[in-house]
Amino acid sequence: AVSGTTTHAPYRTIYLDTDGRKCLTDHHRGKRPRFKVRIRHHLAREMTFLEVKESRRKGKTAKDRIHLPFSTEDISPEQLTESLAAHPDIPAAELRPRMWVEFSRTTLVGIDVEERITIDTDLVFRDQNGEKSLSDLAILEVKQNRRNHHSPSMKALRPRQYVELSLSKYIT
Repeated sequence: AVSGTTTHAPYRTIYLDTDGRKCLTDHHRGKRPRFKVRIRHHLAREMTFLEVKESRRKGKTAKDRIHLPFSTEDISPEQLTESLAAHPDIPAAELRPRMWVEFSRTTLVGIDVEERITIDTDLVFRDQNGEKSLSDLAILEVKQNRRNHHSPSMKALRPRQYVELSLSKYIT
């Protein structure tokens, strides 16, 4: 069962990377550990976070969030270095905005099972080369603490033969 309220929450994300695109390159090479650093605006909730996602060995992922004043877009290299002190492997002083992504998210929360489903639509990607809208695409993610192929949502998705992918909006 899922909760009865459906909302489409708008998000705006700024992905940070080095001039040489270290985060992007590490992802393509499958390097672990690897990092993704972003500023995420939860527009409807008027909240902004600096987020660090670390992909570790054996497919484990950790996410740290640092609350920022709402709508913060620019963070100085000094602020980044201070904020990311817990992540010494990230070249914080070298990070710059590289890609902007906007989307609308619908979240379904399990009542009888510990999982969430997020559905991202109305995706718009922008970088220094231009803008691309993917309005005909939806990204559905089943978020579980432990992988459970027998949960109600996974059972419902299986006969529809959706393609399961490992996907990052920044890498897309």
